[in-house]
Amino acid sequence: MAFIFYIKLANSIKNEFESRGKNSTSDYGKGLGVALAITGVLGFIPYVGLFFGIDNLVLWIFFWVIIARYKSDLVNSEKGNYRVDYDSDLLDN
Repeated sequence: MAFIFYIKLANSIKNEFESRGKNSTSDYGKGLGVALAITGVLGFIPYVGLFFGIDNLVLWIFFWVIIARYKSDLVNSEKGNYRVDYDSDLLDN
């Protein structure tokens, strides 16, 4: 399940950047997400799982920092001819 999630999340971010005309050679976190999923599975191996669990935590932090950076880039960019307003929330109404 995690393998599918991280790959689809990376593809979704890539598609959004491409739709805004911002192409890059980045994999948008896909490789890091797959590594995160692999270390998560390997974390269940007795004895050595502890090391993979620690690696998983470190990769998780790196992954979400990268995703937050992509989110910031998307929020601060324009889509089409209008600027996306993220100052208000649906729950504010």
